[in-house]
Amino acid sequence: MTSDGIPLYHTNKNSKICNELFTGFISAITSFASEIFVEKCQCIQMKSFKFTILYHSDPNLIFICRSDAHVSEIKVKFYLNILKRKFLADHQFDLENFKGKMEQFNHLDF
Repeated sequence: MTSDGIPLYHTNKNSKICNELFTGFISAITSFASEIFVEKCQCIQMKSFKFTILYHSDPNLIFICRSDAHVSEIKVKFYLNILKRKFLADHQFDLENFKGKMEQFNHLDF
């Protein structure tokens, strides 16, 4: 997703959550944490699962992974970094010319 909450790509076979609502929520939480605590939110922990967050600065993107609560954040970030590198390498042109149309990312297969 972009840092302002625009979802570029997501996959979740079990969720019934609206993608736009979810990315808006994550964008609001990360903005709130940056503004109030002057830190970036790295993880949002729930009882049985968590969202691990990885930031990329140019372009401003946020990569998020939901995992079970017991899974190591280091392990999740390792895989998020692999995903980030692949996404940036495969879609550099799309990102440089991004005008808000998300359809160009619909074909992603990770």
